[in-house]
Amino acid sequence: MPVKGEWLMKIVFAASECVPFAKIGGLADVVGALGPEMVKLGHEVTVYLPLYARVRPHIEGELKYVAQSITIPFEYYNRFVGIVDGGTRDGVQYYFVDCPELFDRQELYGTRTGDYPDNAERFGLFCRAVVEATKLLGVPDVFHVHDWQAAMVPVYLRTVYSGDPMLRGAAVVLTIHNAGYQGDVSAGDDGEAVTSVGDFHHGQAGAVRPVQFFEGRAGLFRHLDHGEPQVCRGDSDGGVRRGTGHCAAWTGGGPTRDFERRGLRQVGSEDGRKSGGALYSV
Repeated sequence: MPVKGEWLMKIVFAASECVPFAKIGGLADVVGALGPEMVKLGHEVTVYLPLYARVRPHIEGELKYVAQSITIPFEYYNRFVGIVDGGTRDGVQYYFVDCPELFDRQELYGTRTGDYPDNAERFGLFCRAVVEATKLLGVPDVFHVHDWQAAMVPVYLRTVYSGDPMLRGAAVVLTIHNAGYQGDVSAGDDGEAVTSVGDFHHGQAGAVRPVQFFEGRAGLFRHLDHGEPQVCRGDSDGGVRRGTGHCAAWTGGGPTRDFERRGLRQVGSEDGRKSGGALYSV
């Protein structure tokens, strides 16, 4: 049953997996199923995914670009990405971020020998490309980002793009599907320029985890409600313990937009709300 018109939203999903295009685990199933359900409620949903090699067979004919070249700056060089129109399925619009040197690979995250060493660069670029693409194709009311691969989107919105008048009103929801995978990035990784780790990291040497960094350093939230069994629990130092299911969402960068009236229950700590964000169970 559609919701009332005043509640209808434009929603952008940013994710590294989605059925039928690319799947490793349950993340793909959720992203693929949630969009059509939101459309049934009357919302407008757009999904952004990387253009992996395995995606290409799902796009008929020649690639249709809605943006030929978007510049993504790195410290000593630029990369250039295109945005491919993947058409609509079940009312959901799909776009693909095309950067062949980073995404035209058969595997999504790595091979049997280990993760790709440039994953930080790959998904840092993906996050910034999504933000830039929405400025051309439509800024949403809500960015719904999924897992560590898309977790830099809210960091960009609160830092690099904080003064952008086009993006100022956009809210963000982060869903952590598997907190056991946090996208470890070393402080000296080549992805530092695109993820701006040097600007926001606490300064200690060693690994930087985008999801943990998203919670602790960017002033979003540090503690989750320990009384909610379906929510990934927050440690006292702002870290995240392993949980199960689709566990938490955070809104920030814009008004809460009456999320309580849409069935999301606020479970965030007072510290999180004071910092300009709010945590909701999903």
